[in-house]
Amino acid sequence: MVKVIETMLKLHKDLPKAETPHEQESLKRAIAALVLLSLLSCGQHGSVPSAKPKLHHALQPNEIPGPGETSVTVIEPFHARYIKKRPAPSAAPEKEQADTASDEDGYSEPQLDENGRYIIRWDDARFSEEGLAPADLGDKWGYIDQMGNFIVRPQFDYAEIFYEGRGLVKLKGKWGFIDKSGKYVVDPQFDSADIFYKGLAQVELDGKWGYIERDGRYFCPPLFDAVGRLSEGVIAVVLDGKWGYIEKGGKYVIDPQFESADAFVDGLARVVLGGKYGFIDRSGRFVAKPQFDYARGFSEGLARVEVGGKWGYIDKSGKYAIEPQFYQAADFSGGRAEVVLHGKFGHVDKTGRFTPKYPSLPPFKER
Repeated sequence: MVKVIETMLKLHKDLPKAETPHEQESLKRAIAALVLLSLLSCGQHGSVPSAKPKLHHALQPNEIPGPGETSVTVIEPFHARYIKKRPAPSAAPEKEQADTASDEDGYSEPQLDENGRYIIRWDDARFSEEGLAPADLGDKWGYIDQMGNFIVRPQFDYAEIFYEGRGLVKLKGKWGFIDKSGKYVVDPQFDSADIFYKGLAQVELDGKWGYIERDGRYFCPPLFDAVGRLSEGVIAVVLDGKWGYIEKGGKYVIDPQFESADAFVDGLARVVLGGKYGFIDRSGRFVAKPQFDYARGFSEGLARVEVGGKWGYIDKSGKYAIEPQFYQAADFSGGRAEVVLHGKFGHVDKTGRFTPKYPSLPPFKER
């Protein structure tokens, strides 16, 4: 703490010496960071009382692990990353040992209390909207509430976060889904599965993929090598290396023919045919024939495309709104896009008018 204060005072003395506004701003930010660091340090040592408790025990008093045992581990929601376990110490740790540590991937381990038990921090356990988080006890996983109580007893080989009222669990090598009471909605039967999103979850069976609905019924049976996301009533799927589009039930609405296919957005989808990019409508008709070396999705009604190393923009009819001429180009945002033209960085509007951002700088050499 003393070193932090000394460094802060030194930076404050150097503030009038700063020659440019940029240097002054950098020093001010450094001082602000040190002030925040000192406040946090005070809070860790109990000098600053917290408005409400931030820590919650992951174990109940009758579940304190013995020597060499491990305690509850909470996984990181949405990233399916878990906080690594470490043996509970035989004696109460020193304050330095109780500080939060980070593993080699940058994920924090839970802090230890005075009895050597792990404690769940709000930052570590971002609970789902259902108020539950997956946690393990020994070799089995269950779900705890925000006070660390097991609401669904540890019984699974693995458990993912709850989403849309369904928890993804694994038992004896198969995946299924439970509700908040721990009752199976979908029995463990799939080789792989994903969490629910907009009422659907991807599932794999015998190497093929499909979708199920929240009640376990198939939206489309697992018949495909890969499936995209549902968009505008259809899903892009691949079978035997060719992409097409299906509707509910697995019926093709656009036959598999493409080397790659994206989800539909505003009635159009980007596809690849013969190594070239183009755009189709919901009927499968080409709005922009596959002619581009690369293409991005539409943004503010225009899509950037590359032809022969130059970038331009097309509209939703497939016609050029701005001819390919830029060395580099970005998507439109706020009515303009960042581009590089003749070695100068600047902006282009939807009429194609280029405005250099740094007109006084000499152009750089385009490779």
